[in-house]
Amino acid sequence: MTVYLGTLMICLISLVLGAAVCCPSGGWSWLAPPVGLAAAMLISLSAMALPGEGTTAAAAVGVALVISAVVLWRQRVAPDFASGGPLAEGLPIAAMVLAFCSLPFLANGRIGVLGVSMLDDLSFHMGQADAMRTLGLDAHVTSSGYPLGPHALVAALAEGTGIGVGDGFTALLLSIPVLTALTALTVLDRGNPVLRSLGAVVCGTPYLVSAYVAEGAFKEPLLALFFLAFILGLRDVHRSRRLDPRRGAVLVLTGGGGAAAFGIAALIWPALGVAILGSIELFDRRRERVRRKAVVARVVLGAGLLAAAVFALSLRSREFFDSGPGQFVATKGTGGNYAGQLNPFEALGIWPYSDFRYGVAHNLVLGPVVLVAVAVVLGGVMWCRRHRESALLAGAIAAVTVYLVARPVTLAYFSGKALVVAAPILTLTGVMAGLAAASGLNSGRRRVVTGGLIMYLALAGYSSALALRASHVRPSGPGPDLAAFRTIVQGARTLYLGRDNFAAWDLRGAKLFGYQGYSTGLIERLTERPAKSRTDRTRAAVDIDSVGYRRLNAFRYVVTPRTAFASSLPVNYRLLRSTPWHLLWERRGLVQQRLILDEGEAPGAVLDCERGNRRGTGSAFVRPRPVTGPVGGWRTPGGGRPPAPGVTSSGGSLVQRLRLGAGIWDLSMRYLSDVPLQLRAGTLVRSLEPNIEDDSSFFTAGHITRTRGGSVTVEVAVPERRRIDIERTVVLGTVVATRVDRPGRVVPLRTACGRYVDWFDPGR
Repeated sequence: MTVYLGTLMICLISLVLGAAVCCPSGGWSWLAPPVGLAAAMLISLSAMALPGEGTTAAAAVGVALVISAVVLWRQRVAPDFASGGPLAEGLPIAAMVLAFCSLPFLANGRIGVLGVSMLDDLSFHMGQADAMRTLGLDAHVTSSGYPLGPHALVAALAEGTGIGVGDGFTALLLSIPVLTALTALTVLDRGNPVLRSLGAVVCGTPYLVSAYVAEGAFKEPLLALFFLAFILGLRDVHRSRRLDPRRGAVLVLTGGGGAAAFGIAALIWPALGVAILGSIELFDRRRERVRRKAVVARVVLGAGLLAAAVFALSLRSREFFDSGPGQFVATKGTGGNYAGQLNPFEALGIWPYSDFRYGVAHNLVLGPVVLVAVAVVLGGVMWCRRHRESALLAGAIAAVTVYLVARPVTLAYFSGKALVVAAPILTLTGVMAGLAAASGLNSGRRRVVTGGLIMYLALAGYSSALALRASHVRPSGPGPDLAAFRTIVQGARTLYLGRDNFAAWDLRGAKLFGYQGYSTGLIERLTERPAKSRTDRTRAAVDIDSVGYRRLNAFRYVVTPRTAFASSLPVNYRLLRSTPWHLLWERRGLVQQRLILDEGEAPGAVLDCERGNRRGTGSAFVRPRPVTGPVGGWRTPGGGRPPAPGVTSSGGSLVQRLRLGAGIWDLSMRYLSDVPLQLRAGTLVRSLEPNIEDDSSFFTAGHITRTRGGSVTVEVAVPERRRIDIERTVVLGTVVATRVDRPGRVVPLRTACGRYVDWFDPGR
């Protein structure tokens, strides 16, 4: 439950720090949560540059918290629960949002890192935050110039409370929708209290924000929160016509928080918002023929100066164009884990599909529900224009403008981020206008508007629930058990023979090399030998023969998946430790040269002497040939083909038949599944733990003992779908049986013709 403790801590820190900055004496402002979160990030980030790094950052946040509490006590800022004060209204909303955002954990039956296999970026974000605890700003797991505000806050939280860095990031992800919903209460001050509360929940969890939280992406929802708070702070300045220190601090902190979370590009949104507000006000003053040139000039001048400063800073920022978003200007394509450009209607809050990244086929439901979203948001924009909510209108226009400019000139990955930033402010515009309009109309029209608003809130909540329920939560299986090796491999050159992106986090502290997709400051990516790259899947399994012998001598330790379907290790490796999923080996002495055939991901191949492999007086290691069931061999129990090779879903099952001789066989397979699977193969009955991290490696399922040869049916069943769950797709890969009672032996090379050879030494 440390995740929820961390969420509570982040929300509490945000409320106290923010209230001390932006709440007037004896009053309350719902701008406090985002202002406080920005302050906590900036304090943590600044303190990381001082001696003591993470400890200093935690102490700095603690000191700021104490000072803020004293300020609040002296100013008598204490919302009254008993008399229905602000916190009495905000606490139930926060609880509803937190419960709603817990859907990924409820649907998966576990609490853990969000978004694994969909987006593995948290693997290196956690490494960056963990390294900052001891190295501060000198830690470089991420690229140079990467915004580190959230990492600094998580590092300070982990150092100060003992909450793990992984749980700290999950807590931050859960906190963002909660704080966004509370921020929405700044303008949701009219209408039915129940609808107002539900509206705040929807504004905190619009579809795209929920989808990003579900995949473990925190930067874009953070920027959306800070931009929304900046616009609402600008609204306060615009309505009061005063820019006092308190109001100025709100604008500075929310703008700085966005930059700390997203980088210098984050200032584009508030700069454009100020400029558009100035333009709206200038137009209104001219139309009304009211001469307030001084006010208008200050607004327009401020907008121009801010926009010019952002532009100049971007031009001078090498990182922005070398390693930041600027490098992708005029670049076509998708980028990241996107499949193509997002549909812009997704930003309106209603999108009845669980995965935001993929285009959808035409159906009879999509059109009407999108029309509801368009009507509510467009009605909100028109209401803002009619009732002089110029700041909120400027913010909505600015968010849409950034997207419209970005879409044709950069990757879908970046234009999609702009849609995420737009989602909360567009949702809030529609909900606020609906509540306000309904409260000021006669009974007949009020019922129509209220009915439309209720429909929008219901559909928006349903859409966000779909995205959250579809989240992949990291299992406590193949990845985390690697952490058992950390005390041994700490500081040593270690080879990881797998493709799990989170292995670098689990084995942090080692000088790690492997074949995972990411290459960061935690791990260096290798490329397998061409002879080992052939597979029936996208990525081949790797084993000890994937690495040349000279390179093997550079590593003291080797971590391998626990399976018999792998090339045998050289004799000078000693098994040190094992877990249910992995084995840890230590090299003793130098590895000698040995050659392999063109065996692909298999541990060996049949030696064809007719092709010139019979040479010299060398030796060969021969072993029983494994029996392989390819991914295309899976069938339904009735003998039919699945919808795609190896694919089944909740309540389904697939079977495959292997012909095995007498002996003891290790049954290994690869699969991707969010849920436990039930495997049956002869006398072997076993529950396979969820695995969503590595679709290439083979893991043992157990042993089968055969007293005589014959066919063995391997059946894998998926549990029935629970009511809270979505339809789970399971992908089964190759299944293979490897003889383990006859491990193999070294024979003269000339006698190995036609036999299954793991490796050979041609001799002289």
